[in-house]
Amino acid sequence: MKKKINFISVILASIIYFIILFFLNDPGNHLKEIRYVSILAIPCIMVFISSLTESDEKTKKSYLYLYLLAYLVILIGFVFSNARGNSLSNTGIFHYDFNLIPFSSIKELINDELGPKFYLYNIAGNFLMLTPLAVILPLLNDKFKKAKFFIPLVILLSLIIEVIQYTFNIGSFDIDDIILNALGASILYLIISKTNLKNIINNIFLNIKLKKNKYLDISYIILLSISSLVLIYNTYRIINSVLNSYVKYDLSSLKCINNEETYLLDYDNYHYYSSCNYGDSGITIKKYNHESLYSLTDFIKLGYLNYLNNDMKNDLKLKKKEIITNIVVNENKTNTKILINSVNSVDVYYYNIDSIIIYQDGKEYNHYEYIKNYKEGQELKIDLSPLGKIEYFEPNHKYTISATKYYRELSCFKEKYANDSQVYYVPLSYKITENSCDELSKVKISNFK
Repeated sequence: MKKKINFISVILASIIYFIILFFLNDPGNHLKEIRYVSILAIPCIMVFISSLTESDEKTKKSYLYLYLLAYLVILIGFVFSNARGNSLSNTGIFHYDFNLIPFSSIKELINDELGPKFYLYNIAGNFLMLTPLAVILPLLNDKFKKAKFFIPLVILLSLIIEVIQYTFNIGSFDIDDIILNALGASILYLIISKTNLKNIINNIFLNIKLKKNKYLDISYIILLSISSLVLIYNTYRIINSVLNSYVKYDLSSLKCINNEETYLLDYDNYHYYSSCNYGDSGITIKKYNHESLYSLTDFIKLGYLNYLNNDMKNDLKLKKKEIITNIVVNENKTNTKILINSVNSVDVYYYNIDSIIIYQDGKEYNHYEYIKNYKEGQELKIDLSPLGKIEYFEPNHKYTISATKYYRELSCFKEKYANDSQVYYVPLSYKITENSCDELSKVKISNFK
């Protein structure tokens, strides 16, 4: 009976842990892979207590597979789960570096201004990441008691993880990670295999046989109770999250007072109007356990409009007019940069651009004339932000690249995570490289013509 309970507990805990890390929205908790590890840890302790009273070697070995399953689920969580939210903005995309220079990333981490806590977490985490395999695999298969099989396996596994991270934009390919992963697992493996620790581990997981007693039974029942409560609570959270993800929009509460065209707001480079005056009425958003009423203006501002089908959008009788209809970038090939503004330690330049002319609401605006007198906190009369998308975010926060269909914007940071920066508007023909920030910083500033 205990054997079945153990298998069910570990499998259920693995499924719930996986769902929470990859599918349950949990904003602000970037270390939830650590926070929720108890979901798996408690069933594993139950398995261990059960194994102490087992005499059957086959059953004891089957328990090892449960440890391996729990470890692999946790490993997947630590390696991949944080990538779910890795976007600079709703439209942003992270790209990651490819490092083949040994120890360069480690050196950069140690010199990072975030301090020892940051680099120790990263370095120690990579060093310890594959160490459980040094304990589990030799117990499961005699082949892995030989270094010639074990060490190549952990190197290959680490390599596969790095390739997956880089290929699918959920991490960087870093030779230092492979070195730390393999080194940590190999060192522990050699310590175990060359010392009496090997016999101690074998006795604990395979050879030890304790008589059944009430203390072990009581401990098992307590852990089973705690594990059950944890699983029930987290299952409830998952179900509640799923139910709340199904949102219904009720437009019947939106009442048209008259057919007077009404301005609503500017959003995402559009002026929004409605051919109806809806007054104080609004749209009802119904979720699983509550409903809320939003004005049509707030409904659009919060992005809910994107979730409506075309028929519902037509029912709203919305009209929209593009704010910025065109941008003309006049290039030059003189390799010069022009300082067009300096505010809040940010220097803004044109590079290989003479002028940017913006057509907004039927009027022509010179971007330079507009921005040269811009001051911190001033209201934007020309907002280019809806047009730009984050094209590249350098992992070490040295620079970012934003792009529109008219030009590109390179933001270079003097120091990592510093507020001061240089922002360059460059034509689409200019090829930005990882060296562009250094190269552009050396270009002489020319006077604006």
